Amino acid sequence: MDTSGKALLEHWTWAASKGLMNSATAASLKSASAKVIGILDDWETSDVRKIDTEDLILRFQNLHARDFTPSSLETYASRFRKAVQLFNDYVSNPAGWRVSGRPKKAKAKEEIRKNGGTSGTDLPQSSPPGNGVDDKPLHGETHLISYPFPLRRGLTVKLSLPEDLTSIEAKRLGAFLMTLSSEFIVEGD
Repeated sequence: MDTSGKALLEHWTWAASKGLMNSATAASLKSASAKVIGILDDWETSDVRKIDTEDLILRFQNLHARDFTPSSLETYASRFRKAVQLFNDYVSNPAGWRVSGRPKKAKAKEEIRKNGGTSGTDLPQSSPPGNGVDDKPLHGETHLISYPFPLRRGLTVKLSLPEDLTSIEAKRLGAFLMTLSSEFIVEGD
């Protein structure tokens, strides 16, 4: 079985296309893998099983310390570790490979049960139609404003963001969106 860096990246596209995992999760693992393993000159042919993951992460963080926030670097590291571990699990047992973890719905139901009817991870809902701003937020809730954004010709998407969005949050959001780009892994090609 191919255990190259190229196979690692292709694995996540395959896993998403077969419904073996959420496509956004697969994309984030692929993106982080591409960034971290991409610092190797021969990343496409390097055997993923023989890579010192922690050393590679440290080298990536040293190279990109000025490009990303510390939390973004840690997110890349965490996702890369998970991607390599899951890929190696797949290589060891392709027929029995499953992504570990419970479905989000099961986790949410357990949270609701533990918290007496409310989930501690509930996110504010997007604003209702109208002027785009919630009229009467509940105590402690954040106002969300729905922004239409013309992403490309013929496609407008909506972003629901807090009215008090900080510049740090905006930078984090921008960095996250970059990881979702289909061209994100193509750097250097």
